Amino acid sequence: MPLHISTARAKPPCDLKSRLVCGSRGRLALIVRASFRLHPLPKATRTLVVETDAAAAVVARLLASQLQPSALDVLHPGRVALLFEGTERAVEAQLVAACELVGGEATGAEVWDEARRRQGEARDLVRFPPGELAATLAQLPEAVVRPAAGVAYAAAEIPSRFEPQGSESDALRALVERIRRELDPHGVLAG
Repeated sequence: MPLHISTARAKPPCDLKSRLVCGSRGRLALIVRASFRLHPLPKATRTLVVETDAAAAVVARLLASQLQPSALDVLHPGRVALLFEGTERAVEAQLVAACELVGGEATGAEVWDEARRRQGEARDLVRFPPGELAATLAQLPEAVVRPAAGVAYAAAEIPSRFEPQGSESDALRALVERIRRELDPHGVLAG
């Protein structure tokens, strides 16, 4: 019997199924084909860095706005970095709007080099519900955080309140097993 998922929002069922598959860690499906789209390099790029002790509040304001940054990182402690890409006029308009909303200063791309370096040097990966950014930042002495993805690349060991990556609660295991039985009743993908 096929799985039918309905929600109060008007999202297509295929979007919900893809989210289930993405979060299943390979237990619900096997990717046999992938399609990639190539886009031309943007005509303009600009970076905005906001120095702040309230990174979670800055991120919340940005995510609630109409701004569309290509990247948004928290370089914890103390900074939020945004990357805007597109046409010169569109990028400038986004940068001005972001400055009016949260302040900050336009900088060069070196902040992204720092973010990549710090991510590569990270000792632990912390996953958290995106709505718990403030609580997560309070527990981490230093990290590069991707707020929308709920991922932090921590410079030190994971604080004890976080579950190590890969651990699951009994309720989550039971839910995944129910979904797996629905989508794969014959155990074809069971490992």
